[in-house]
Amino acid sequence: MVHFQIVTPCRNAARYLDQAITSVVTQAGSFTIHYHIQDGGSTDETLSKLKAWEKALASPDSPFVQCGGVFFSWSSAPDDGMYDAIETGFKKLPDQYDAVMGWLNADDVYYPSAFSTVMTLFEEAPEAQWVGGMVAVLGKNAEHVPTPVYNYYPRDIIRAGCCDGIHWPHLQQHGMFWTRCLWNRSGGLDTELRHAADSTLWPRFAEHAELHHLSSYIAFFRTTPGQLSSDRAAYEAEMAQVCSVQDRQHSFFRFVMRHLLPPSVPVYLCTKDWSLKHKVSRSCAQIFFYYRQVVSVVFLRPVKLFVKRMLKISQ
Repeated sequence: MVHFQIVTPCRNAARYLDQAITSVVTQAGSFTIHYHIQDGGSTDETLSKLKAWEKALASPDSPFVQCGGVFFSWSSAPDDGMYDAIETGFKKLPDQYDAVMGWLNADDVYYPSAFSTVMTLFEEAPEAQWVGGMVAVLGKNAEHVPTPVYNYYPRDIIRAGCCDGIHWPHLQQHGMFWTRCLWNRSGGLDTELRHAADSTLWPRFAEHAELHHLSSYIAFFRTTPGQLSSDRAAYEAEMAQVCSVQDRQHSFFRFVMRHLLPPSVPVYLCTKDWSLKHKVSRSCAQIFFYYRQVVSVVFLRPVKLFVKRMLKISQ
């Protein structure tokens, strides 16, 4: 039986916390869930809500539980940010090597069939250690906001750190699940970072495992004022500490050259010197402009088709 280990970091999250908890503990299927909430010292109604949920889920006939069992725990203590809270939360859970891990922010929710969908993939593909599903956006009134869907993430691109929202679309953490074994081998989160710790985790995952894609919605992401993901400048600064923009550009173009264009295209085009000399755009959407300068018309159509596939854009 699959055992899920889920952590939610929170601080003063009373507004949306009930929705997040409900989306976890009501998952239905033949699996068990250990759900831990790591609070950072809330001063609103968060703690009272956690105590109420602890009592409600302690009952053996709790109406919320629709799986093989839900083990609910929480703790509250000052932390050094969201990623520190996540690391602390996972350390409080049993070190079960085959447990399936994931974290959910306090203002986000899982899709009702998320865990059963993930469980099915892990059962059908025993070699899988890392699974990613589709993520939708919740609007101000909890409505489903249509968003582009990306489901093509080559391992080389992930490993190079190119899933930065510039060279390749982001990998959405909300739809990610992985084994405890992979987490331990990869070293967990870099708690020195405040904005990009998840984006630096995926390349380390890719060193050890292939990402298995699910064409199903797994979670809903809520946009709220002041959330960490809204500070793009801080995110890019932290990413640059781990992998420079130039190195990511180089890896991106090298991937395109190797997997799309014929060998007759000069190798020089995929070198770091070329990308710096021609000041290659940091926007994948402008790639056509630069290829028109260096690739003949014969090769331009395949490039367009490749980028359309990558970004899932319809003409």
